[in-house]
Amino acid sequence: MLSVNSYGQGIWTWVSGSSTPSTAAGVYGVQGVPATSNTPPQCYSPFCWTDNEGMFWLYGGNASYADMWRYDPCTLEWTWIKGNGNINVVPHYGVQGIPSPLNTPGARRFTGASWVDQEGDLWLYGGSLALGGSGGDMWRYRIATNEWTWMAGPNTTGIQIHPIYGTLGLSSDTTSPGSREEVGNAWLDNDGNFWLFGGQGTNYFSDMWMYNPSINQWIWQSGASTAAYDSPAYGASGTYGPDVTPGSGFPSSIWTDSAGHLWLFGIEGTNLYNDLWEYDPSLKQWAWMNGSQMPNDAGAGGSACEGSESYRPGARYETRSVWNDCHGNFWLYGGRYGNNYFGDFWVYLKNQNKWARISANNETPDYGMMGMPSFTNHPGSTAGAAHWKDKHCNFWMWGGYTGLATSAMWRYTPNLSCLGYDNCECSIPVASFLPLSTETCADTCMLFNNLSQNGDSYEWFFPGGNPGYSIDPNPSNICYDTAGIYDVTLIVKSCPYSDTAINPIVIHALPDPIVVQENDTLFAINTLSASTFQWFYNNAMINGATNAFYIPTQSGTYTVDETSAEGCRGTGDAQISVDVQSVTNGQAFILYPNPADVSVTVVLSSHQPVQLKLYNTLGQLVYANAVVKQRTVDLSKISAGVYYLSVQTNNDMRTERLIVTHR
Repeated sequence: MLSVNSYGQGIWTWVSGSSTPSTAAGVYGVQGVPATSNTPPQCYSPFCWTDNEGMFWLYGGNASYADMWRYDPCTLEWTWIKGNGNINVVPHYGVQGIPSPLNTPGARRFTGASWVDQEGDLWLYGGSLALGGSGGDMWRYRIATNEWTWMAGPNTTGIQIHPIYGTLGLSSDTTSPGSREEVGNAWLDNDGNFWLFGGQGTNYFSDMWMYNPSINQWIWQSGASTAAYDSPAYGASGTYGPDVTPGSGFPSSIWTDSAGHLWLFGIEGTNLYNDLWEYDPSLKQWAWMNGSQMPNDAGAGGSACEGSESYRPGARYETRSVWNDCHGNFWLYGGRYGNNYFGDFWVYLKNQNKWARISANNETPDYGMMGMPSFTNHPGSTAGAAHWKDKHCNFWMWGGYTGLATSAMWRYTPNLSCLGYDNCECSIPVASFLPLSTETCADTCMLFNNLSQNGDSYEWFFPGGNPGYSIDPNPSNICYDTAGIYDVTLIVKSCPYSDTAINPIVIHALPDPIVVQENDTLFAINTLSASTFQWFYNNAMINGATNAFYIPTQSGTYTVDETSAEGCRGTGDAQISVDVQSVTNGQAFILYPNPADVSVTVVLSSHQPVQLKLYNTLGQLVYANAVVKQRTVDLSKISAGVYYLSVQTNNDMRTERLIVTHR
């Protein structure tokens, strides 16, 4: 498992793709089939999304392709999902509102707006069309069916469509932002509405729009309805106002906070800015929050992770690589100023209203070894890169441009402790489970209760069990036949992380008594220590018959149940038929004293040689010897307790109970 506690500002990992910028056309492979060798064409400013399953999606970009790609951050594989791999593909609209496998938005460059709706569908609006003009059309891509649907806007290409504002705050079938490009990734509010600010079309804009996907209509929310090169109007820091505005131009760096407010860094218009803005959708007003009011400001930074009211990134544009962390801070990487490309990393500490520089500008990338995080790894300068965040709070960045495009995929694991925050434990898997019982008997099947958190997949290993392996979240009917102590292992995975839990279970032996008959006495042998017994006559329990011996009083079928000290019960082969009439009276004898202390004397009724045997209550033989007429048995090495003394000839056997006291 990756850990961020041991390094300073965080750590980069080059996870896939080429380390050589070029104009390569990509490796498509087989459509719909993921592969480590697959890679999209190297491009700049594509549309990008993260779906509800945590997959990364990519479309278009300035290489003028119309292909849809999906990246799995777990397997680190690209999949070419849709498109024909050709450049300059024209849109195919089909029928408005009707999905079709033939529909396509066509090749689009210089990003329009993109969203993921509450059902997990991917949406895009506008963008620069490869054959001229900017799109003023809205499209929906449904992942489940792999189909595009033209939802709204004109189906014309090659011309610029003017906005239709209608009435401020009211939707209509005709209201539309018109042709737009360079509008970043836009915002999604807490009600599932899409928001879009500014961009370029027939001019530079400073208007705010909201699209309601449930009614398929746009609403002009605020801002000027006249296209112009508007300069920012600041007001007091942190103060909303109807006349406060970031100005007109291209918004590249945008975030949404937990309150549903919209944030924007800098605008590319007639000038470049490094100011930070907050928009309240309920007020429909902007507030200037941070940054210089001077255009083309160079910014200022201090030591790594040091926040200050005087620190700020320099003015820039195409800074599309932006992320939120779990504490509500905003992160920003790279960008450009003319032909100067940046490789610096910044974070805005929202609750402090301060910027902190994570790493200084470093234009030269250091890839290191693919798949290996390192303190020295660094993507170098880039602009217009695609960006995503996985559910483990890692930041991902692909492509971008520094004169040539790149297809490298990078993952960044932030270390928020350098900023004074706890590190984000975002969906890190934690393995935990409990068996239905930690001790049980052989020939028992078990259930395991999975208490793990944040797992995507589970692997169970059951040594000694049947089955011995499972991928079920809560496996049941895991059966154990053999006694022993077994370590059950659960591995919980959520790529690239995993966690392991191990719990031992004890399987106790199942009693397997065997009943033998020695003349008039039945013995349970092959027994376990500290067991208890219960005898049965013709399947009916015999009251008080709870020893390892039993002297039957009538003919029939006798069985014995043995219950071990752990509560395991077994009958095994413990069944025998007895005919009392066939059992002789046997050799008579006298025991004295009884109870006995250190010795007992056995006196026989005849001089016939016999075999003398002493058994404990478990049926275990503790003494045996031959005797003629009389014999004294030494009990000093025998533990106090109840025993059974049997006198056996070749033809018959008699048994008497003996109590050893050791007073």
